[in-house]
Amino acid sequence: MSKARRKKKNNSPLVIVSAAALIALTVALAVIMVIVAAYDKSSDQSPEDSTSTSASVPATTVGGVTTPAVPHTTPSATTESKAPETTPNTPVTSAPITEQPPETTMPPQGIDYEYHIDMDEFEQYIDPTGDLWDDAYLLLVNAGNSIGKDAESGFAALKKRTLLSDCKDYTFRHKPSIYLNNTALKALSAMFLEAEAQGITTLDATSAYRDYAYQAKLFNNNCNKTKHWVCKDDSCNVDWIGKSSTCPICGLTTSKTIPITREEQEANVATYSCAPGTSDHQTGLAVDIVQRSLPERFDSLIQEFGETEAGKWLAANAHYFGFVLRFPEDKQEITGIIYEPWHFRYVGRTHAMAMHEKGMCLEEYVAYLNGIGYFD
Repeated sequence: MSKARRKKKNNSPLVIVSAAALIALTVALAVIMVIVAAYDKSSDQSPEDSTSTSASVPATTVGGVTTPAVPHTTPSATTESKAPETTPNTPVTSAPITEQPPETTMPPQGIDYEYHIDMDEFEQYIDPTGDLWDDAYLLLVNAGNSIGKDAESGFAALKKRTLLSDCKDYTFRHKPSIYLNNTALKALSAMFLEAEAQGITTLDATSAYRDYAYQAKLFNNNCNKTKHWVCKDDSCNVDWIGKSSTCPICGLTTSKTIPITREEQEANVATYSCAPGTSDHQTGLAVDIVQRSLPERFDSLIQEFGETEAGKWLAANAHYFGFVLRFPEDKQEITGIIYEPWHFRYVGRTHAMAMHEKGMCLEEYVAYLNGIGYFD
């Protein structure tokens, strides 16, 4: 009887190839499924899109000065920026200046000043909106941005003026015929009252609104007094253009002059007295300040006023009341006007504080806002 035998395995080449192909197909499908799953997970996390689009900012007219459109880069509309966990979640405004942001009447944050007077009555005048988007009081008037005889009809802020003598919050002691913008006058009253509460007494306004005709008369009078002087001491060898006949070097008074053209006269006068239509005073938002309790020589518009206690206080604190020193000592090349520590301009506290923080004069600030087209 023969023994039973096991059935031999079929190890033909065709079977081996088929099995290998099946294994390879299975592995390939598994890899594809892993890749698809990873892609789906990545899409759900919505990572930040690092691409950006280039947009053109509309031309703006802050301060009554029109500036051409400036291209800048803004985040994609579909991008959601996430600040680091250690950074406070502060809102960032990057919309064009011509668009309207959410309304706000809150004063700017971080006011490092404690008022000594009751501000309830004055807050609405010191900071009318508390909004960087409001440029109603940023009108820029200078030699490069002149306004005409009837400029008051084109700007709302210029129309509304009040006699200083009619202001009951503070007794202005000088020239009752002086006018100032209504809002600026209230803010000025608060600043004077605050100064008085801190021992800076008898501040007063000596000049404010000037119309076109008066400025023309003032400018022409200054031009007529301007001469080209030559020091009578030949060893001094100095000549100068101006109203004063006193030599700025040796102090001697002279009567010697040389011919001078009208253009030279006007160019010299324009550094301290503006031609009609180019004066900050025509806005009704500018005021010249003196202190009556000082010695007589300080009871006028002289640069030494900036070294007095009153002058230093105004320069250090005016921005808390919406005013800025219009012609700072280090900005003459930009403003075109000599240092005038007595001349203050109302712009509203939000803008005044921004200008103070950035160290900008009005020309620089208006150019800054128009140049960027939005507030960072």
